[in-house]
Amino acid sequence: ALGLTINKTGLTAPKRIPKHA
Repeated sequence: ALGLTINKTGLTAPKRIPKHA
């Protein structure tokens, strides 16, 4: 579900979120 929330906040960095979160 993290990717879904990031998709809206970080469409450009969807793979950077998993590392930061």
